[in-house]
Amino acid sequence: MNPIRWLHLSDFHTGKDDYGQRQLFQSILSHIDQRMAEQGAPDFIFITGDIAQSAEPEQYNQFAMEFLVGLEDKAGEGRILMVPGNHDVDQDQQKFISREAIRAKSPEFFDPAPRGLAEREHLLPRFQAYRDCEWLVVGEDWLADEAGCLLRIFELNDVEVGVLGLNTVWLSEGSKSDERELTPGKPLVEAGLAAIADAQIKLVLGHHPLDWLHPEDRKPIEALFGQHRVIYLHGHMHRNDAGFGYGAGSLFLQLQSGAGFLTREDEKWVNRLLWAELDREGQQIALEPYQWSKRHQEWALEGGAFPEQYRQTGTDRWRFPLPGTLIPQAGKPGPSPAKPPEKKFKPPQVLRLALFRG
Repeated sequence: MNPIRWLHLSDFHTGKDDYGQRQLFQSILSHIDQRMAEQGAPDFIFITGDIAQSAEPEQYNQFAMEFLVGLEDKAGEGRILMVPGNHDVDQDQQKFISREAIRAKSPEFFDPAPRGLAEREHLLPRFQAYRDCEWLVVGEDWLADEAGCLLRIFELNDVEVGVLGLNTVWLSEGSKSDERELTPGKPLVEAGLAAIADAQIKLVLGHHPLDWLHPEDRKPIEALFGQHRVIYLHGHMHRNDAGFGYGAGSLFLQLQSGAGFLTREDEKWVNRLLWAELDREGQQIALEPYQWSKRHQEWALEGGAFPEQYRQTGTDRWRFPLPGTLIPQAGKPGPSPAKPPEKKFKPPQVLRLALFRG
């Protein structure tokens, strides 16, 4: 059985430094060319938010024309999936809407139903530039859909891969005050996971780590992730990382990609990306974290990104078990069969695609 491979990118902040980012885009495209020469094209490329620096149309156009066009030429149509981050929120729009008021007065706000969509429409102007860039919203404008999430099921190598893209920045105010105040909407997450429940592999995309979610939503969402044994891909923290989350008596895997662009190479911050290869037969995922080396002018393996106990002997890969094979933490109750969510809403439609590599 062939493995499933993807490249995880995040946090480009396009518009922060035109020349520096142009060089960065080219270096990533060249790096992908090298990988393709050795292993072939990745099956997916996931981009987990902060595409722009300040949610301006010209920043998205720059990202599309200078990077996404070339990226799609290499990956193939429909294989690049992304979600917005806090820098993709236009903070000058709807700035008098209060997240406290939404929680207190709008219990239906995150329902995957007409009433929920009607409530969320008040926030859509904050994402207008993101939504207007056709390169970012491929297939449908899912932010303005009742489902409120990106839904795909791919048939690849005789395996169904379900992808759920979440918007963790509905309630973002774009500052440190976002911490422990955000949510992708528990009802939207619940319905989205139900829509891909039959897929053998479930990948969830979001911008923020789960500890940035509001406490009232974090635990229920962790429970859903545990029940569905998901792999959660996110960014925001600007470094490569991996670890296990716990919910509903089960573990799930969290993969964090570093920032695609923070600063020019002559400054102290380092640009990063993360390769992954999922071996369903072997029930494990191999990770290769990279960072930009100013000294050698190339993408180099980041040796300290993950614990050495997970490094595959004699290789530059770190191997983690897939969620379905994980053992719950000591002292925690063992896993129990996941109960299907209560059928409160019409199941959202999922776009199904069959992928082939020549």
